[in-house]
Amino acid sequence: MKFTNYGSAFGDPVITLDGHETTERVAGERPLAANFGLLCQVQNRGTARQARDSFLATYRKLARGRPFAQTLGAFLHCKGDAADWAGLQERLPFQPSVRDLVTGRVDELFTRGEHESLVTGFERLMASILTHSRTPSTVADLHDQVLVIGPELEFLWERPQIDTGCRVPGLPVYVVGDAAGIAQGIVQAAMMGVAAGQAIACSRDLILLPPAPWGSGPR
Repeated sequence: MKFTNYGSAFGDPVITLDGHETTERVAGERPLAANFGLLCQVQNRGTARQARDSFLATYRKLARGRPFAQTLGAFLHCKGDAADWAGLQERLPFQPSVRDLVTGRVDELFTRGEHESLVTGFERLMASILTHSRTPSTVADLHDQVLVIGPELEFLWERPQIDTGCRVPGLPVYVVGDAAGIAQGIVQAAMMGVAAGQAIACSRDLILLPPAPWGSGPR
């Protein structure tokens, strides 16, 4: 996981996490960590902007705009960890992918309903993983071996004005994928690419170049 520094784009400085794992890290004495994210539906926080501002306000209060971590057991039972980050990471059976963290009550980022949703989703998912991996471990065995790290924020960027074909009105510019600010993911990007491709193919402004002579390189 890597840092995503939004600077002062949302008022006070905000640094969050991006959940993409890299292949550049090399394992040391401990194995490397894997990571995954769970989604929950936000309700009763007003509009999308009000929900975002509410979340950010709590985040700044809890961690002052820095990513922070909590053991799984502490998160599930809504309590703080006794150790600070230096002590906590020393006890982990894996090498954390992010080391510049602080400990804190990640569970307090969420309302009671949101927290219950995340806990239920995690327990169902992890129980299935443990069953299929044929390991004798249970979810309870992982309370001190799994970290809950947050936050990762999405959909905070501006959305350019585009039509149903993903074209910027008045310009021969098409915006798809993450840059459109609508949705993230390979499937969403592919579908937007298809929509843009169809719009380009049907456009009267489409300019077709003749095939390039053999050996002259791409055009």
